[in-house]
Amino acid sequence: MGESVVLTFENLYEVLRKEKNNEDLQKIDDEFFTYVKEYLNEKQNDLKSVNLKSDIFSHKEKENLTLQINNTKKVLKELYDRREQKILSLAINKSKTNSTLIDTSSLILKETQLFEKLSETLLKFRDEFLNEQVTEIIQEITEEPIKINTIPGYAKVRFLENVDTFIGRELEEYGPYREEEIAEIPEDLAEILINDEKAIKL
Repeated sequence: MGESVVLTFENLYEVLRKEKNNEDLQKIDDEFFTYVKEYLNEKQNDLKSVNLKSDIFSHKEKENLTLQINNTKKVLKELYDRREQKILSLAINKSKTNSTLIDTSSLILKETQLFEKLSETLLKFRDEFLNEQVTEIIQEITEEPIKINTIPGYAKVRFLENVDTFIGRELEEYGPYREEEIAEIPEDLAEILINDEKAIKL
């Protein structure tokens, strides 16, 4: 929107329509909101002038101007809300990926400042939160090792040396086992290995 273009309510609504109908942030003039402010000031001044009149025609004109001002404010608020939401989505994406390829070409100067502050805050909080959670998980694992329930009639042992395959009472095979390996075997076999100093009970 260049300097030669006079802002009208129709222009403003068209900008909102494009913003509503597209997922991506739409390109607007860097001075767009300044133009809107000037447009509103002009309408406010017109309304003040009309209020000084008392004829029947001025009453209708006053109603029209009041309606134009209120509608312009509503459209402006919705436009800002939609652009703000899209900027927030861009900042969230930036904090997740830490990418330098986020397209911010459609942001005006003030929106760029908002995007940078949001991205910085989200990224900082994300890093601090995730690092804190990872630290807590590591501490929990260190302080509370996973407990393995032993099967009834079996004993958990750690082998002190390599042990070849051996046969249980029911002719079932166990092993071979390597030094430092942990396993659950029938208690009677565990007792033999412990007595032979080939394993220790855990």
